[in-house]
Amino acid sequence: MMSEQQARVLAIDRAFLNDIIRLGGTGIQRCYQCGTCTAICPLSEEYGIIPSRKVIKYVQLGLKERATSTIAPWLCFQCGDCTDKCPKEADPSEILMALRRYTIQRFSWGRIASVFYSKVGLTVAYIVLSAFLALLMYFFHGKLALDRVDIYSFISYDTIHWAGLIVGVFVALSAIANVIIMYLSFKRGLPATSTASASAGSWVKGILASFFIDTLTQIKLFRCGGGLRSATARYIAHLSLFWGFAGLFLTTAFGHFIPDLLGIEVPWIYPRVSGIIFGLVLLYGTCYFIYKRLKGDEPFVKYSYFTDWAFLVLMLGTCVTGFITTLFLHLGMPMETYIAYAIHLIFLFDLLVTAPFTKFMHAIYRPFAIAIFRAYGGATEII
Repeated sequence: MMSEQQARVLAIDRAFLNDIIRLGGTGIQRCYQCGTCTAICPLSEEYGIIPSRKVIKYVQLGLKERATSTIAPWLCFQCGDCTDKCPKEADPSEILMALRRYTIQRFSWGRIASVFYSKVGLTVAYIVLSAFLALLMYFFHGKLALDRVDIYSFISYDTIHWAGLIVGVFVALSAIANVIIMYLSFKRGLPATSTASASAGSWVKGILASFFIDTLTQIKLFRCGGGLRSATARYIAHLSLFWGFAGLFLTTAFGHFIPDLLGIEVPWIYPRVSGIIFGLVLLYGTCYFIYKRLKGDEPFVKYSYFTDWAFLVLMLGTCVTGFITTLFLHLGMPMETYIAYAIHLIFLFDLLVTAPFTKFMHAIYRPFAIAIFRAYGGATEII
């Protein structure tokens, strides 16, 4: 008699394959399971093996539970070696990317992410969110100082402080909920005969190693490219995206929240200068990926889904409007500063509030998948 777990594994979802094709995995119908993608992966030696062929087979068979419960797609950095070497031009790296898009929707609490993977849903959501914040600022802003630039006359310090905390708590709790859903899915997907286990100590080591090695340095992305010049450029740009955004986040915390918590007065020049520096770093990374996606000359940018563009546009809009606000502020142009600042806040609000449900979540899912791999001692049966 078939066990409950075997029944789940064998459950076929015929719509699943069509969903993966819609999300960019169009080459999956050309794949004939030769295994070149698994053999050629430059990270297979480090992970033991990345079973790209097996995961693609799950998708072809409509085995949704098996395909979405494995951490294998998140161990892929889409270097494109498998796509370049695929004899059937099935583009396996993009198939895994499509599967990641699917799992972002599946892992989101309430399946909210599904809204942002529909062109209509995404468009309506961003219009509603933008209009909501714009109307709030229009009707509830303070008495504007027009003889000088005073940001806090437009929106008070307390309003910015509490709004930032509320958004931050929402994003953090949503991200945590999504990660829990991902982990539970992984646990359900383990074979019934699996003896793989993770102790508390191995979890601590896995998470710390994933954070300091794989998140802060993203060294696997560098190794993935094999040291090629184009791969190095991509690595630097991706690192710029991460450190630019992380630096701006820390700058905001340092300038707005640390003084309140510790009672320490921070001279305005420090957050202003660090904001400009990290803003330039973020701008470089964003512009690089926009340029590469427009050019489409490498495997990881041959196909762009609209959510890829939405992420980059929000990043670019946040960055550019931040610089414009700073410029108007130093030029002593009050109304122009307030308008630019309002637009900046709209871009930032849209980017942050939707982060747990969009491409942004790959910055958390991938390190967590690597942490799982480390915590379970690199057992190949878990991928």
